Amino acid sequence: MRIEPTRRSPLPTLTLLPLLALLALLATGCSSLERELSRQFLLPRRDVVARPDETGLACEEVWFNGADGTRRHALFLPHPDARGRTVLLCHGSAANLTYYFPYWELLHAASLNVLVWDYAGYGQSEGEALVSTLLPDARRALDWLVARPEVDARKIGALGISLGAIVALHLAAHDDRIACAAVEDAASPRENVDAALAREGRGAFSRWLGTTLVEWFALPDDCEPDANAARAAAAGKPLLLITGELEAAVDRTATERAFAATDGRAQLWVMAATGHAPHGLLQHAGRYEQDYARFFAAALDGAWRPDPTVLPSESPPTALRDLEPRRDALRGEFARRLAEAAAADATIDAALEAALSIAAWLAAEEARAPFPPPLEAELADLYVALAGEFARAAPRREDARRWQLRALHAVPLHPRRHWSAGPRAYRAGFPHGEAVASLARAVLAEERAGADAPLELAALAALDRLGADSAAAR
Repeated sequence: MRIEPTRRSPLPTLTLLPLLALLALLATGCSSLERELSRQFLLPRRDVVARPDETGLACEEVWFNGADGTRRHALFLPHPDARGRTVLLCHGSAANLTYYFPYWELLHAASLNVLVWDYAGYGQSEGEALVSTLLPDARRALDWLVARPEVDARKIGALGISLGAIVALHLAAHDDRIACAAVEDAASPRENVDAALAREGRGAFSRWLGTTLVEWFALPDDCEPDANAARAAAAGKPLLLITGELEAAVDRTATERAFAATDGRAQLWVMAATGHAPHGLLQHAGRYEQDYARFFAAALDGAWRPDPTVLPSESPPTALRDLEPRRDALRGEFARRLAEAAAADATIDAALEAALSIAAWLAAEEARAPFPPPLEAELADLYVALAGEFARAAPRREDARRWQLRALHAVPLHPRRHWSAGPRAYRAGFPHGEAVASLARAVLAEERAGADAPLELAALAALDRLGADSAAAR
C-alpha cells in the first residue's frame, strides 16, 4: 500500500521564522508559508561536482515527471553483477546528486544498481524547490525503477542521508516496493522546529503553539523517524541506522530513538569522533563502505536477520582519520612560523632560514604520519609558498624545485571530485587551483629551453587537470 503525503518536510538544521512571522504568513495563505519554509530549509545547488563517466562508470541520464508536472533529473548506474539488486539514493539538502559521488561509487562497488536523483530545483531538475514535492517525487523515482529490466522489483533498497534520510525512512514505512533502508543522520522535523524556536528565545507556550502550527500547515504526515522506523521494522524490513557522536544532539538522539522504536529489529551504528555526513567516510574509511555494502547485500538477498545490537562505535585507524583537524593544525603552524620569520628580519638570509626550518618541520610531521593524497591537496598552496621562499635564494634552486614539484603533484586527478569534511562542514572541490595554476604558468615561462623536463611535464599535467590552457600559458 502506498500513502501519498499531504504535508511537507524540511531539512531540520536551519533557523525557523519567528513565531509572529509564522502567524503572519498563515494569515496570507499556506502557499506563502510553504515557500518561506522551503526557502529556509531547502538549499538547492546547481553546480556540478562529479560525473560517473569521469571514472569510467557506465551511467544513463534519466528524466521523469515530478508531482508538479515538471521534470526531475537522475543518474542510473547499472552494474553487470547486480542480479536486479538496486538502491535508490536520496541526498541531503545543501547539495545535489553530483555531490554524492562517494555514495554512488561505494554502492556500485558493492555490485548494486544505483539510481540517484535530484529534488525539484536541485541540479538539473526543473521546478521550484518545495518541501511538498519531496515524498511524492520519491515515489515517481520508484515508478521509474520498477519499470527497468535491470531491476528486480522485489530487491530495491533506499539509502538516505540527512534530508534524504527522512525521505528514505518514509518510503520504507509506507511503500511496499522498498525492501530495506539504510539512513544516516535522520533527524526529527518536529523536534527541530521546537529547537529552532527555543534558539529564538521563545517560551514553552510559544514553542508549543509554533510547533503545532508548523505541523498542521507545513510538515508532511508520517515524516518522523521513530514512527517510520517502527512501522518499517514491524513489516519485517531490514534497517540500518547511522549517526555520529559529534552530530548535533537533537539529531543524534532522534536516530537513537528511531532505533529504540524498532524493538531490536534494526541495527544502530553511532560512529565515534564523527559528525554530520559525509564525515564518516573519512573517520571510518574502509569499514564505512564495507558496512553499507554488507547490509545491502544481505538485506536485498533475503539473508539479513534482526540483530538487536549497537555496532561498535570505533573503527581501525586510517590515514584519513581526523583529516581536517590535522590540516588546520599544519596550516596554523606554517602561518605562525612564516609570520615570526617575517617579523624578525626581512632579509633574504632570514627568509631562507625560515624556509629551511619550515621544510624540516614538515618533513618531521610527515615522518610521524604520512600525508595521504587528500591532505597533500589541502596543503598545496603552502608548498607553493615554500617554493617561493626558496626561489628568492639563488643557491637553493634545488629546494625550490622540490617544493614546486610537490605542489604540482598535489593537484588531484579530478580536482572537482576533491572534498573535505569535518563534523559540521563539507566542502567540495580543490581549493588551491589558482595558486597552483599560477605556479605552473611561471614554471613553463622559465623552462622554455626544456632544461628541466620533469618539472615542465609536471606543470603541464597540473594545468591539464585544472582545465587551464597549458598551450596559452607557454
